[in-house]
Amino acid sequence: MIDNMKQQQRDLSGIKGILIDVDGTLVNTKKEVSAQTKKHLHRLINKGYKLGVCTGRSYPDLKNSILNLFPKNSLHIVDDGGLIINQQGKVLYGSYLPGKLVKKICKNILEMGGDFGFAHGGVKYYNQPFLAHMQSKDKWRKAIGEPDMLKDWSTPCLGLYNINHKIENYLKQLKENGVKIVGSKSDKYASTFLKVEGKNVNKGTAAIKWAEFNNLEMRQIMMLGDSYNDLEVMKLVGVAVAMGNSVKEIKEVANIVVKDVDHNGLSKFLAQLN
Repeated sequence: MIDNMKQQQRDLSGIKGILIDVDGTLVNTKKEVSAQTKKHLHRLINKGYKLGVCTGRSYPDLKNSILNLFPKNSLHIVDDGGLIINQQGKVLYGSYLPGKLVKKICKNILEMGGDFGFAHGGVKYYNQPFLAHMQSKDKWRKAIGEPDMLKDWSTPCLGLYNINHKIENYLKQLKENGVKIVGSKSDKYASTFLKVEGKNVNKGTAAIKWAEFNNLEMRQIMMLGDSYNDLEVMKLVGVAVAMGNSVKEIKEVANIVVKDVDHNGLSKFLAQLN
């Protein structure tokens, strides 16, 4: 059932497209999609809804796991809105950080004691020895490699790990290069993790493109999410649904708040859609 915490009157009959965040929404804290959620996704696909993920994760994170739950012709927003891809990874819309800039940032981050990771094509690249650490904890069956032999380092989103004060000061200077730094030590998913992205990249901008590709209007789209990077898109769609585990800001802009992800909040809500 919908959580009594918040439920504004909304006509859901006009919804034709559904965008779903991944971490904290589609997958639980064990990084699993429940059997009930899979069941209702399949049911809604058969009813003709356009479904896609709208996530900060990159294509390599999703291609061998999450994207298999969606139709082959489905479109997905990844890298916080940096890319719109199909299930096979073909890019329909993209905003990239220049390869030379990415390579320079990575070099400086290593010298300051941090680590980095970024997606290019179907592979997620990390520096050594951080690569071995990420391989040991990988639950997404993604392709992982070292970037040393990579000719083009361009990427929509550069992840920086093990942040220290020296790196934080360096990142403040980077904003002058037309980039933005996403995440902070107050972010529940980012205690020592930050992302470098294009200045105008966000899920909201990408959602407008996603709607165009699917021949939908924004009022016909529902977004389900839980964290700060969902704010822009939730302000634009017809119906915004917050998970019970959402940050305060998401619950404030949402039309509906449902149960948390570890109590099947998503599947219980999807079950109510005709």
